[in-house]
Amino acid sequence: MPSMTISKRGIKFNKACVKKLDEAEWIEMFYHPLLNSIIVRASEQESVNSFKWKKENGAALNNIETKAFSSVVYKNMDWYKEYSFKFRGILKERGGAKLLCFSLDEPQILVGNRSKIKASDNTSVHYIDYTNDTVTEAVNDNLVAFPSEWKGKHIGKNIIMRNNREAVLTNLSEDDIKEEGTPVNDSVASLLPDRQELVKELNELLQTM
Repeated sequence: MPSMTISKRGIKFNKACVKKLDEAEWIEMFYHPLLNSIIVRASEQESVNSFKWKKENGAALNNIETKAFSSVVYKNMDWYKEYSFKFRGILKERGGAKLLCFSLDEPQILVGNRSKIKASDNTSVHYIDYTNDTVTEAVNDNLVAFPSEWKGKHIGKNIIMRNNREAVLTNLSEDDIKEEGTPVNDSVASLLPDRQELVKELNELLQTM
């Protein structure tokens, strides 16, 4: 299963991600704050938005330095900066164009020394708070956890949000996937709406559908 792990300083992908995008050496990453998603597609080295994500032997790089990119995502998701977050990727393909979509509202929360963490190391399920509004004391154990709001309720995001996100991705064309990216500098990134504004706008959008 393709997976992406994001921390406050960088992002790493597993080998399955590299295979899904046909062993591409360079990629572009895009963040959509309304859909709570990171999109990844193959790119050319010459692109101003490109990141190298594969070693010479074909293995995925251990970590891609993305401090500015991660900072914007953490700020808008209101994530606690001492934790890292892992997500599964979904491949979308149109013609000869492919992308990987990682939905940021269904995380595995990685706590502590993340280089030693493996999901199989934990025999019980842990639920913890993970946003700046909810974390009162950081968890220090090396564990993989899930959002505390899932405990005793449901796993994952509600079906309405998932269906609307899927509808957007389904309607993408091959030209959409190949559309040239636009670099965003710090002054533009600072104009992104905060989380409360995004939730309000998303609720208004859902009411009109």
